[in-house]
Amino acid sequence: VAKLNSSLSSLSAATYLGNSGNERASSLALSADESSVYVTGYTWSGSFPTIGAYDNSLAGLQDVFVSKLSADLTTLSASTFVGGSDADQANALVLDSADNVYITGYTVSTNFPTSTGVYGQSNSGGDEVFVAKLNSSLGTLLGSSYLGGSSNERADAICIYNKNMYVGGYTRGADFPAVSYDPIHNGSDDIFLSKLNSNSTPTAILGFPSQTTFSTVTVTTTITDADADITSLTIEHSTNGTSWTSSTISDVVADYGASIPGTGSITGIDTDSAGTNPDYAVNLTISWNIEADLPNTEDAGVFLRFVPNDGLENGTLQTSSAFLIDTKAPSVPGDLVLNTVSPASISFVYPSVTSTDANFQEYKIYYDTVAIVSVTDSAFTSSTDPALGDDDFNEEDISVAFSGLTPNTVYYFNLFTYDAWGHVVSSTTEISTTTLSAVPNVLTASDVSGEAATISWAQNGNPNGTEYRIEHISNTAMTSGWTSATAYTFSSLNCGTDYTFHVTSRNSVGSVSAWSSNMTVTTNACGAVPIPVVPPAPPAEPLQQPPVESEEEEPEEECAPSDPLCSEEILQPTGLITIVGDNGEPVSFTKIPDVTIKFDVSYADQVALTLSSDMLAPNFGDASFMPIVSQLPFFLEGQDGKKCIHARFRNTSEQFTYDTYACAYLDTIAPAVPVFLKSSFEPDPNGNGMNVTFLGTAEPGVTVFLSQPTIQVSSVSEGAFYGFPRLWVAALEGYTTTASLSGTWSLSIPVVFSPGAYTFTLQAADVAGNKSAIASYTVNVSEQTEEEQPEKSKEEPQQILEEESLQEPENKPLSEPANGEQAGSNFSSDIPLPTGEQGVFPISSSNNSIDTEEDTDKKTLKQSASSLLLLPPSVAKTMSAIGKKVAPVVEDIINDPRVESANQIYVAPAVAVASAANVAAGFGMAQVLSYMRYLFTQPFTLLRLRKRRKTGVVYHAFTKRPIDLAVVRLINKKTGAIQESRVTDMEGRYLFIVPKGKYSIAVTKSGFQGFSEHLHSADEDSSYTDLYHGETITALDDGRVIAYNIPLDPGDMVRSTSEILKDHSQKIVRYAISSLGIFLAFLSFLISPNLFIFFLLCLHILFFSLFRRLARVKIGNQYGVILDSEKKEPLDKVVVRIFDAVYNKLVDTKVTDRKGRYASLVGPSKYYVTYERLTHHKKQTDVIDYTPQSRGGIIARNERLEPKNTVSLSA
Repeated sequence: VAKLNSSLSSLSAATYLGNSGNERASSLALSADESSVYVTGYTWSGSFPTIGAYDNSLAGLQDVFVSKLSADLTTLSASTFVGGSDADQANALVLDSADNVYITGYTVSTNFPTSTGVYGQSNSGGDEVFVAKLNSSLGTLLGSSYLGGSSNERADAICIYNKNMYVGGYTRGADFPAVSYDPIHNGSDDIFLSKLNSNSTPTAILGFPSQTTFSTVTVTTTITDADADITSLTIEHSTNGTSWTSSTISDVVADYGASIPGTGSITGIDTDSAGTNPDYAVNLTISWNIEADLPNTEDAGVFLRFVPNDGLENGTLQTSSAFLIDTKAPSVPGDLVLNTVSPASISFVYPSVTSTDANFQEYKIYYDTVAIVSVTDSAFTSSTDPALGDDDFNEEDISVAFSGLTPNTVYYFNLFTYDAWGHVVSSTTEISTTTLSAVPNVLTASDVSGEAATISWAQNGNPNGTEYRIEHISNTAMTSGWTSATAYTFSSLNCGTDYTFHVTSRNSVGSVSAWSSNMTVTTNACGAVPIPVVPPAPPAEPLQQPPVESEEEEPEEECAPSDPLCSEEILQPTGLITIVGDNGEPVSFTKIPDVTIKFDVSYADQVALTLSSDMLAPNFGDASFMPIVSQLPFFLEGQDGKKCIHARFRNTSEQFTYDTYACAYLDTIAPAVPVFLKSSFEPDPNGNGMNVTFLGTAEPGVTVFLSQPTIQVSSVSEGAFYGFPRLWVAALEGYTTTASLSGTWSLSIPVVFSPGAYTFTLQAADVAGNKSAIASYTVNVSEQTEEEQPEKSKEEPQQILEEESLQEPENKPLSEPANGEQAGSNFSSDIPLPTGEQGVFPISSSNNSIDTEEDTDKKTLKQSASSLLLLPPSVAKTMSAIGKKVAPVVEDIINDPRVESANQIYVAPAVAVASAANVAAGFGMAQVLSYMRYLFTQPFTLLRLRKRRKTGVVYHAFTKRPIDLAVVRLINKKTGAIQESRVTDMEGRYLFIVPKGKYSIAVTKSGFQGFSEHLHSADEDSSYTDLYHGETITALDDGRVIAYNIPLDPGDMVRSTSEILKDHSQKIVRYAISSLGIFLAFLSFLISPNLFIFFLLCLHILFFSLFRRLARVKIGNQYGVILDSEKKEPLDKVVVRIFDAVYNKLVDTKVTDRKGRYASLVGPSKYYVTYERLTHHKKQTDVIDYTPQSRGGIIARNERLEPKNTVSLSA
């Protein structure tokens, strides 16, 4: 194939095309866009190159080839064989506007490929003309036909015009199909000229039709036309398969182009749309309006048929199989009949005339407070009464009682029937009725005097306007008559007399309710003093007891300031309001939150109540006044601890108010099991046996119960116990004692014991009535006076360093944890104290508490035994003597000039560098630099933040807590440079004030992975609005404030428990190093008191402050405690992980302190918590739902972990 210029003076391109056999090209043509050249001829080569071919192999001795090359003849883009098992040769080629390829020539093959529906399907004899059509990529044979008679014919020319194909050549036969100008063969070789239709008929593939709504049948079809014509589709339906009617098409959806629905047809099906290439197919989803064409038809078989047309001829007709349709509505059911009616419910008699429909689905009873109910109103359905789901009401005559109605209200009802396709019909007549009025309740008396009393009651759901009647239960003349008020004053009563009343109500049609419960009021005694005109004296201040000097040599035990067991605190100072127990007596402790409060009704006629955890500054903002009554049930909300009910009394006649309170301690947690440490034996003076004293530890102030010791059978001779029958021992009563404030107890049994092994049990009860579990011990009584001291079951206390936990920010409402124990329960240790002669040295407060938050421990109901450093007196004495000898030596060393010089040059700078490295290594240099930058480079920003209300906040996307020390950078979109940067403060705040321009924001913070993914499309989140997710910010004017709220997602990595505990231990070590650094710096200053060493001391203080700021989080007064399930001891180093249950995302990790405490502040969402300790089994909670809380809450659950290796302990 060669390409020359138009003057044939130069060869632009040339190429071979073929293989090892003979090939000959006979015709070629350029594509419409002149980018390709198509060439045809014949080949003898079986290995002739083919690409994307219709036929990849040589079928006979000689086959036709068609090839497609690029216009510059450098690329063969498509190539194919065409032929049968004998010789075939193409002599001419032409292209249409779509670059479809038409070829003609002759074939000797009797199996030359032909298409369905073409003119010639077989070879009539000898050399026969063929005409073939391929698509532009040569991969599809679109059509092929023989043309000729019984003699030899050959074609040498072909052209296309208006979808007609003209073929020319010669024939030697008299039977060549000639029908026009000259139908007679003139002899030898005659020229022939034939005209054929080149159009490809369109096709339709029909899916299965089905009814989708009460008025619509949906069917899909695929229309294909190889000529890429604009095609139409005729659609008809039939109920018998023989008579056909045009179908009403309500909608059609085409995947390419825009098709137009109509009655009986769809037009404008564009098979040449860009999306249809190369298959020229369009998929249609057709909606047939069966309600318009076949109304009132029920379960009838229907057929659909489609006929495509490309404007020249119809395609193949397609007919569906029969399918069922239903356009008939159910029959009208009978009317409902009212059966029963109450204040909030109603039942009906179902009609005997039921609805009939082949596709019945359900009855529904719609109702409303106005006439003519519709399907948009409220409804009773089969989910409430299953009978409504059956067309015969499950043969039930009476419905269930449908609830949810409002008392004394007019309602209208009607019965509706639905079939499966959504056809609906209602009963002919709707019914109406008025619900009864509810029985009034909560009767209370107020303004009681010697001759009058006011009785009020609650409406109990009745609407305003309902009428009530109150009267004496036996004297019906003593009545209010019918009134719409909810209170009535009876006058002219007798003093000192009981009066019993009850109340009824009636609805708007006069139906009267039952009587309420009776209420008795007693008028004031004759001659009683009326309500005073001035309030009583204010409540007494809590007593402050002066210290009492002990006459004994040994100091007495001191009460902790916050210990309610030994304080002289006045909990209920005035008696106007008291908290009482089941026996009606005032209580200071309660183990259940449901209590009763009593009022003195002689001072006021109204009272408002609120609850707090202390006696100061009550908040009556949300409290409302109510008539005063003699007593009222009350629920103590929140965690264990001190609960104060504040009462504000109001005397409406004298116009004064008076505030007082009553307090009690809520304690719902059982005390720990008492611990038996040892026993001692003393001979009975009468020589009858041994007296036994038991010693042990327990929670301070609890009552310890010791059961009667029972001798073991194997340890005593038959029937003898120092002269008493053995049954006498089993009949001994139990004994009690009270644990001291230091947590120790002792108990001497007033019974003599013979030698042997005795079993007894211990149990503790606190002042609130909570009882511990029971522990069993065995004691071997001997005639020796030495003590019996069993192996201790609990470890002695030891001084350890601990990390502090989270402190809740001020002015944040806290929520109770869900699905778990109450938060904030304080744990009381039952660790036994060492025994024996001791020197006692209290540990300083800096080592014995968490920071300075003594107020947290002051709220502890059950105090742990004080942590003491216990040393024998001999050791203490020795240490004192050593100190007296060492002190002068130390003083000489400090005053040595050489030591002072070495201290200034080497020691002090080295210690400072070590402390700085300790802080940087512990928290990362980026974190440290961010904090230093925040402190020293943003003073004006801090002032500006305080003056402005509008600031942006960077916050945790899951917990909703602000993120401090995050670096916020403002990037100029035009230059890509950082315009400004900020470091967020403790509240996560930042802002930028920028000139006109376009900007974006980038935020970096260790532990966070960037803008929140799960909030990326949200504009608001809880209390945060104007969220930013990385968009371009346009400042239209100078001075624009940029202050968006930015949520960040935490990192995805969940570290192992070992890694977390390793970091936790490293923080403790670094805390010790930082503390030691201050001490060493101070010592250096004592040795060398100059300005340089003073600077290093200040630097150490800065490093220590930096460490505390970055490392410590404080525990507030709400926290959870993790205990060992067997020992009931607090567990430190428990890894607590909080996960967001909605996104299964880790949002926080905590490690319990040495008291087993932890707390985590979270936002409004759903969470679950896992607890993991290396020595205990892992535990996971159920989902904790904080979504109802607008600001989230604290996760602080009390949990118990099972040890992995459980060992039973015996005394």
